[in-house]
Amino acid sequence: MEKNLCARRFGKLFQQVLDFIGDSTFWGLSVSVWLAIILAVITHIALTRSRPGWHVLAVGGSRRSAHNAGIRVRRTVFMTYVFSGFCASIGGFLIACRLSGAGPGTGLNLEIMALTALAEQAVTEVYVPHGLNVGINLGKAAGAGVADHLHVHVVPRWSGDTNFMSVVGDVRVLPEEVPVSATRLRPVFQRLMVAG
Repeated sequence: MEKNLCARRFGKLFQQVLDFIGDSTFWGLSVSVWLAIILAVITHIALTRSRPGWHVLAVGGSRRSAHNAGIRVRRTVFMTYVFSGFCASIGGFLIACRLSGAGPGTGLNLEIMALTALAEQAVTEVYVPHGLNVGINLGKAAGAGVADHLHVHVVPRWSGDTNFMSVVGDVRVLPEEVPVSATRLRPVFQRLMVAG
């Protein structure tokens, strides 16, 4: 009984710490960003001011020269991979804190949301709409008969752009041809991808 109480208290405290790291801010930046900055500063100091850091830089410059200088090249490379894995796990932990939960599916399909945000930005910049119709189609019935179909559409909308053509005449009205839209949007996507 006492063991369960201790586990519940620890679990509640742990959740509060995760929520603090994920949701709190300090001097206008989230705590998770501050932790990432601190890790970056510590890594910089370790690489530029310590013997193991100098070994990493030497091995990165020339493995043969580092070996001739007496540096354990294989050990240094191994430790570099271990440290890279540690940094990746810290990054995953900070993202999980921001999402208020961690599990095997944490962060799954976030790339779709990032691409959707990019599309929203590009369409807004090129067409200057009053609003956007953003939707997701899932499955065979929603994807023109393609099994496991998924697509996100971003459609620019303007006040007063509704019409009766598709209802009465069974006709779709396109303000411009698809290749023209692609030509207008492509350079904006390329610029945003480089900037992002």
